[in-house]
Amino acid sequence: MMQTRCMADLTPNRNVPLVSVIILNWNQKKFLRRCLNSVLSADYPRIEVLVSDNGSVDGSVELVKKEYPNVILIENRTNLGFCEGNNVAIKRAKGDIIVLLNNDTWVDKNWIKEVVKAASDPEVGIVGCKLLFAGTNVIQSLGYRSNLLGHYVNRGFLEVDDGKCDTEKVADVDYVSGAALAIKRSVVDEVGFLDPLFYAYFEDADWCYRVNAAGYKVVVAERAVVHHFGSVSWSDFSFKKVYLTERNRFLFLVKHFSGSSLLKAFFVHDLEYICQLVKTELRRKSLPDDFTEQTTSTKYADLVNRSNYREFAKAALNWVSAKFLAYLSIGQLIFKNRKTTCKNCC
Repeated sequence: MMQTRCMADLTPNRNVPLVSVIILNWNQKKFLRRCLNSVLSADYPRIEVLVSDNGSVDGSVELVKKEYPNVILIENRTNLGFCEGNNVAIKRAKGDIIVLLNNDTWVDKNWIKEVVKAASDPEVGIVGCKLLFAGTNVIQSLGYRSNLLGHYVNRGFLEVDDGKCDTEKVADVDYVSGAALAIKRSVVDEVGFLDPLFYAYFEDADWCYRVNAAGYKVVVAERAVVHHFGSVSWSDFSFKKVYLTERNRFLFLVKHFSGSSLLKAFFVHDLEYICQLVKTELRRKSLPDDFTEQTTSTKYADLVNRSNYREFAKAALNWVSAKFLAYLSIGQLIFKNRKTTCKNCC
């Protein structure tokens, strides 16, 4: 692993917290420039920007070296995944507030100011942002509420943002998206880093749960606006994404909940998930066609079109086989934990 460039602490103003913005990148040069430009244009005096690159081969590293000399570049030799790729940068960051930001985003000019304002509350540990589908005023997420199935209800999803929000307003939630997540350095020191066992997906839910269990609030600053594409590394129905999502959801349950919740998740979650997909499609149909074209990386409408039945069949097969493998992996983990516990008891 190599590290280059210096810290982008833009002014000597020490009266405001230093904010470290970490952008994880893996072969997404086409998004990286816009993301960096928006962050470096933010109206905030003390910003440290770090790019943690997971072994890209598309020219991303060369782009940062050539065009962004004030950005700290961390070159990981391989793809460490979301958790370890960010953890490496968190250890390197010097900020009082650390922000994880996906590379397929761009941010509002006042974004960091709003995050810092929300984080000024000593009871707050993590601050999430208002995520909009990139280039639209349609809400992607205002944070999540959980239920005992390990499933999360996405606040504001597919609602049209009217731009009206009390500047001071923050909403208490259970979990915020790791696409744009701010955490205090003092809280990281207390609860630890992202759990690398998750690799990618549900690691943000796990982190928020641990922060909340430590006595801190998880909130969304609705004036902190971030535009996000989403699903640029893996398509929504790819085998790897479905597998990791399902495995990690059960891993989250095994880690934090009782056995009864795990049983409910096995038997009820899939039905609930299918119902939510139907509801989502009905809501999408009420939105303009250009919105669907811009924001759906896997275009659900195309998948169910008869002329694309092969794509639909392939997606369905990926979904079923990935879920089965996820269940098997979690079953092995549970069996291994019980076996270890029995040995310790004996």
